[in-house]
Amino acid sequence: MAQMIVRQIDEAILERLKARAKQNGRSAEAEVRAILGAALEQPERRSLMSLVGAGSSPHSLKTPEAIVAHVRAMREEGER
Repeated sequence: MAQMIVRQIDEAILERLKARAKQNGRSAEAEVRAILGAALEQPERRSLMSLVGAGSSPHSLKTPEAIVAHVRAMREEGER
């Protein structure tokens, strides 16, 4: 496995990390691994406009009504 050194961690953050590790019955190192693993398992967040704009001309989505209609159409496609 790879190793990594993290420098210049704020003292308050380090204390919170240690407290969380103790609460979870782990070492601080194991807690960092758990936090990193959980953070990277979550899907990447995308903006509404990037989701709405996928497959559409940006010029066709200028009004709120056009955006709502497009989102509804996307939902209907997903239900099929």
